[in-house]
Amino acid sequence: MIEPAEKPTKKRSRWPEFLAFVLAGILIMFAAGSFGLRRLVTVFSPNDITGEVLPELEPADRIEAQPGVLRDYNVLIITTDTTRADHLGCYGNRGIETPVLDKLAREGILCSNAITPSPSTLPAHSSLMTGLYPYHHGARSNGTFHLVDDVTTLAERLQAAGYRTGAAVSAFVLDSRFGLDQGFDDYNDDLTRGMKYSPHMFRKRAAELTNEPVAKWLRENGSEPFFLWVHYFDPHAVYLPPEPFRSRYADDPYDGEIAYADSQIGALLAQLEDLGVRDKTLVVYTSDHGEGLGEHGEFTHSLLIYDGTLRVPLIFHAPSGLPQGKVLDRQTCLIDVAPTVLSLLGLDVPDEFDGLDLSRPAPPEPRPLLIETMASMVMHGWAPLVGIRRDDYKYILAPTPELYDLRQDPGEEENLHEAQADVTRGLSERLAGFLGEDPYLAARRAIDLKTLDLDREAMGHLAELGYVATVRDSEEMGPELRDPKEMIGHWETVQKAIAMRAEGKAKDAIAILEASLAEVPGDVFSRSVLAGAYRDLGELDRAQNHYELCTSYDENNPTFWLGIAGVHLARSEFNEADENIEKALDLEPENGQALILRGQIAHRRGNEEQAMALFQQALETDPGSSGAAANDQIGFLHLQAGRLEEAREAFEDALHIDAMDSGAHDGLANVLSLEGNVDQAIKELRLAMRFNPNQPRVLATLASLLSQKGEQDEAEKLCMQALEISPKYGAAHNNLGLIYRRMNKLELAEKEYRRAIELDPHFDAPHVNLAQLLLRAGKHEDALDEFRAALQANPQYPSAIALANVGAHHFNERRYGRALAFYRRALQRDPDHALVHRQIASIYALKQFDRPKFAAFHLRRSLELDPEQEDVEDIRRLLARAEQAAAQRPKPRGSDGSEDEGELVDEDLPADEEELLPAEARSGPSPPEEFRPDAVPVPEDRPAEVPATKPSGAADSRAAET
Repeated sequence: MIEPAEKPTKKRSRWPEFLAFVLAGILIMFAAGSFGLRRLVTVFSPNDITGEVLPELEPADRIEAQPGVLRDYNVLIITTDTTRADHLGCYGNRGIETPVLDKLAREGILCSNAITPSPSTLPAHSSLMTGLYPYHHGARSNGTFHLVDDVTTLAERLQAAGYRTGAAVSAFVLDSRFGLDQGFDDYNDDLTRGMKYSPHMFRKRAAELTNEPVAKWLRENGSEPFFLWVHYFDPHAVYLPPEPFRSRYADDPYDGEIAYADSQIGALLAQLEDLGVRDKTLVVYTSDHGEGLGEHGEFTHSLLIYDGTLRVPLIFHAPSGLPQGKVLDRQTCLIDVAPTVLSLLGLDVPDEFDGLDLSRPAPPEPRPLLIETMASMVMHGWAPLVGIRRDDYKYILAPTPELYDLRQDPGEEENLHEAQADVTRGLSERLAGFLGEDPYLAARRAIDLKTLDLDREAMGHLAELGYVATVRDSEEMGPELRDPKEMIGHWETVQKAIAMRAEGKAKDAIAILEASLAEVPGDVFSRSVLAGAYRDLGELDRAQNHYELCTSYDENNPTFWLGIAGVHLARSEFNEADENIEKALDLEPENGQALILRGQIAHRRGNEEQAMALFQQALETDPGSSGAAANDQIGFLHLQAGRLEEAREAFEDALHIDAMDSGAHDGLANVLSLEGNVDQAIKELRLAMRFNPNQPRVLATLASLLSQKGEQDEAEKLCMQALEISPKYGAAHNNLGLIYRRMNKLELAEKEYRRAIELDPHFDAPHVNLAQLLLRAGKHEDALDEFRAALQANPQYPSAIALANVGAHHFNERRYGRALAFYRRALQRDPDHALVHRQIASIYALKQFDRPKFAAFHLRRSLELDPEQEDVEDIRRLLARAEQAAAQRPKPRGSDGSEDEGELVDEDLPADEEELLPAEARSGPSPPEEFRPDAVPVPEDRPAEVPATKPSGAADSRAAET
C-alpha cells in the first residue's frame, strides 16, 4: 500500500488516498528467472535408513500368477513424484510412518530393486505407460519433448478392451499437451486450485485436491471396468508438508511429504472400499524417480543417474489372485509395468515392449537396463548421460566414463572404468547395441527431434518448473561438452542463488552467480536467474544486458523476450516493451504472461478498457499458470477506479487459483483498509508474509498500515527491510517518507519522497506527499507544482487531494470557474470529501453564480459527512440562509424546471491545465434530481456565503489553500 497523504481520524471513504498504491501494485511481470526453488536438505542418517525391506516378506523371482488371473479386474496405478524407495517404511526407513504402503507391501509383491529409465518426470511416466525406453517413445526430457503419437499407451490398450480410462495429475510437467493423455477418456490436469509458493516456484496441487476429482470420477465410472492413474506431486521439492506432518517431520520435511502422500493414498483406497470395488481392483504403486538428497552433490534430481535418483518403489497388490507377502529381489524397471498388467488381465502382450512380464521367469543372464538423462543437455548444454545398469554393474557414458560394482559398492563411490576395462568395454558395446549408433549422435538426434509438433506455449510454463532454459545447436553435442558430475557444484550454486532471491537476498545471489558464470559463461539458465536478480534490485540496465545475452544463446525462448519487455516497461518505454512482447507472442501466441504485460502497457497509456480485455484474455487462455496474476491485474484496475466489490471479487478469485498469491493478499488488504477495516487488512498481509516473508510490496503495505495505527518503529523497520531487498522500490521510499513525517522527521521525509520521485517520476503518491510537506513549510508555489506533477503522472485516475488543492489555488486567485472544475473532479474521485463540498458551496453562493439551492445541497452533504467539522454552527446558519434564498426563487430557469451544475463550469482553462483536467471532468454529475432547484435570485445584499478554503496547517487538510 502506498499512501499519498495523511488521514484524518474521522471515518469516511478513503480509497482515493490509496490511489497511488494501486498504480505501484500493478505487477510488472518479467518471466525469466522464475525457476524452481530447491530446498537443500541433509542426507538422512543411516540409523534411519536401513535399506532392508520388511523382514516378513518372502523372496520370489517372479509374480507367481498365471496370465489372466485378474481378468476383468479394475486397474489403479498410483505414482508419487520424486520418491526414493529407501524412504518408505516397507523399504527400510525406520524414521517414517507409511502404514498404507506398508500394508500393500505385506499383502502384495514388493520389488526391491526397481529402476526408472530416466530421473525426470515426463520420460519416466511415459515409460511407465508405454513399456518403452525414452529413446523409443520420444519423451526424452521434461517440457521440450512430448510423447510421440505413434506409440500405443497402456490406456489405449485398456480402452480398446472396453475399460473406462481416467487420470488425474498434480503438476504442469504432466499436462496433456505433453502427450500422456493418449487413451484416457478423462485426463484431469486442472491445477487452478494448486499453489505456486513464490514468484520463483512451480505450480502443483496437493494430493487432497487431486483426490477430489478422482472421487467424482470413481462415483461416475466405478460400476464399469476401469483403468485409473493418479499422480501425486507432493514429495517434489520444495518440501512443505501440511500439518500434522510438518510438525511431526520438522527435521525431515521430505519424509513428511511422503508420509502425507501415504495418508492420501489411504483416502483414495477408502473410496474403492466405499464403492465396493476394492476386491476387484489391481493396485500398482510406484514413483517416477528418486531424489539425490546430497548424494554425489545432487540435492534434487534429473542431472545425474546415480541410484539415489534411479531406484524407485514398485508394489503390486490385489486382494485375491496374487501371492501375498513376497519380495522380488531381481532388477525390475518401470517399463515392466505395462506388459505385466496386460498379462495379469489376460490381454495380449505385444513383442514391441522393451519391458518384461514380471509373472514370467527371470532371464538367466544379468539383465541390462538402459538409463539416461537428457536434462543436463536440455537445461544447460552440458553432456547428456546414458548408460547400462545390471544387478552387478553400472556403466555411465560421460566425458569421463564411469563403472561401478553395485554389489561391492552400492554407494557408487569407486570408479572402476579403467581398472576393469573389459567390463567397461562390454557394457559400452551393449549400450551401442541399444541405441544402434554412437550415443552422442543419438543425443544429437534427440535434440533435433525436440521441435517436432512441439507446442511452444509449454516453454513459458516449464520455466516455472526449473526444467527449461536453453537447447544448444545439436552439432555441438559430443564428448567435448562439460561433464554434468563436474558441474554439479555449479548447479547447486544456481539453486542456492534461486533460494536467495526467494529470501530477498538478491545481492548475495548476484555475487555467487557472477562468480559461477565467470567459469561457465554459456549456462543461459544461470544467466537468466542473474538477470532476474538484477531486476529485483532495480538494476535495469544490467538486467537487460543479461536477458539479451540469453536471447543470443536461445532466441526461441519467449521467456527471455518477456524479461526484456519487463525491463522496458519498468522504464516506461512502452514501444520497446511492446516490440519484445511481440517477439514472445510470435513464438507462443497465447502466452499468458505476454498478454498481461501488454495489458499493463495499455493501462499505463490510459486505456483501461483495452487493459481489462487483455487481462481477461490471459485469464481465459491459461487460468492455471496466468490466472492468479491476471486476476490481480483486474483487481487493481477495479481498485484504482474505486470499484471495491469488483476488486474484492477479483482478488478472491486469484486466491482461489493460488492461495499463496501475495499480490492477491496485498490487494485484498487494500480493499479492507479502504473500507475502514485496517486490523483485518493487517491480518491479511501477515498471512501473505507467512508464505513468503521477503516480499517488498507486502512489507511496504504492512508498514503503511502499522504507521497509520501509530506503530512507527515497526513500520520503519518493515520499510527498511523492503528497501534492503529492493533498494529502488519507489513505494517503499514513499511509505518510509510518510512514516518519517509522522515521526516529525521532516527532512528525512522529504528526502524519501524525492527519492521515490527520482526512481519513478510517473508515480503520483510521492508528488502529493511532498506537496503537503511543502505546504507545511509555507512553500505554496512549490507545493502547487508538485500537485500538478501528481496530476500529470496519473491523468486517468488523478489524486483527489491534488485536484482539490489546484482548485483551492484557483479559488484564492478568484478564478472560480476553474476552481469549480477541479473541485468537481475531486468529488468524482472522492464523493465523500466534506471540505470540497464546502468549497463548492462557497462558489455557488457567489453573486456571479447565484445558485443557492446548489449551495444548500453541498453544505448539507458536507455536514452529513462530517457533522463535527470546524465552525459547524456557522455552516448550519449558512445552510439555513441558502435554503431560504432558494425557496424565494419566483420561477425555474429551465423549461423543465431544472438546472445542471455542468453549465456553470468555466471552460476557459489555461493550455497547461487542459491535460490536468480531462474534458469529461468539467461536466461532472449533477446533484440528485430532488435537489435540482427552481431558480430564485438571492438578494444581492444577503449572499449565501461560506468560509473560504481552510488553511493547510494540518496533515489532514485534503483541500488546502495554496
